[in-house]
Amino acid sequence: MRIKNNDIPMNGYLSKGILGKIYRVVDKIGYTFFNQNSDAVLSGQRLLFINLGLIGDLILFRYVIEDFLDLGYEIDILIQDEYKFIFATCKKVNIITVSNYNDRKILTGFYKLVSTLRKNNKKYDISYHFRGYLGTGILSTKITKSARHSIGFATSGFGFLLTKVVKWRLDVHETEHLLDILRVTNIEYNSINLNIFDKIEYNQNLVTELCLTPKGYIVIHATSQDKRKNIPKPTLHALMDYIYQTRAFKVVFVGASNEVDYITDELPQQFNDYVITNGKLLFYDLRYLIQNAKCFIGIDSSITHLIANVDVPKILLWHKLNSLVQWQPLGENFVIIKNNYAITDLLIQVDNVCKI
Repeated sequence: MRIKNNDIPMNGYLSKGILGKIYRVVDKIGYTFFNQNSDAVLSGQRLLFINLGLIGDLILFRYVIEDFLDLGYEIDILIQDEYKFIFATCKKVNIITVSNYNDRKILTGFYKLVSTLRKNNKKYDISYHFRGYLGTGILSTKITKSARHSIGFATSGFGFLLTKVVKWRLDVHETEHLLDILRVTNIEYNSINLNIFDKIEYNQNLVTELCLTPKGYIVIHATSQDKRKNIPKPTLHALMDYIYQTRAFKVVFVGASNEVDYITDELPQQFNDYVITNGKLLFYDLRYLIQNAKCFIGIDSSITHLIANVDVPKILLWHKLNSLVQWQPLGENFVIIKNNYAITDLLIQVDNVCKI
């Protein structure tokens, strides 16, 4: 099967910069001279899932594959080592990890993947490649001969080595892309399970330990490792001022430890009714904390995906970096305020959900 240029749309992963151009050149040459794609129906029992995305990607990934794990396949999953806790309660699969992986360090990342697969020393019927650039591990599995067949997207960097190309669909959610790959071997599979984190262990004394009253506080996730996603400081200041004037709720800030300065440098001393937990809580404790809050105000982040089915009003401030259609959180009770919103729009929504 020949892949034409107009069959390979920008897939939401590939950079428009030099790295993206390199991958496209590689694919253009590969599809011209070395294309191995076929229209064969693929089947097998021993499966390898490769997803070297970040934590938010893996939360969505587990939502999609959870019920697939009950279908009788022998499944191994290859992920980054720091995110293996997401699958800690999953006894149905074998987890393989790669440490200190960075797909922008092409040669180092490639070496790590090859070394990991060789050390693993297992042979699979099919490898599934769930990302859209070199981090898919397509070339790595080919060199190590880890799988007889492979499935993934065309715009992958070495996508021409795939046995089966899955067409990238524009304007659909990321979970639909994941399902498209799984449907190659199980055409009827269509499950997104949002209940998988309900039974995770967490600190049931957390709310009282933080001197909080259930439904008496608002949780805010204002910052990201990508600073372009942050709630703008003027907006954060106006939000805190509005909540402070009501004196109805405490505010709890959550996030990573390296995001604390963004908050503490901005908030005036009079805001003395807030708690900063950044970096101090286990990931699933955050879910429990938000579950007992009056509402959650956040950004596009792993935390937002984690609380998809938590029955709490959620206000999401969306940036312009990622497609809302592709990456919006699943679940209900989300109010999404898009980029270039007015501060008054946010305050009106806070007033509505909190009944201030």
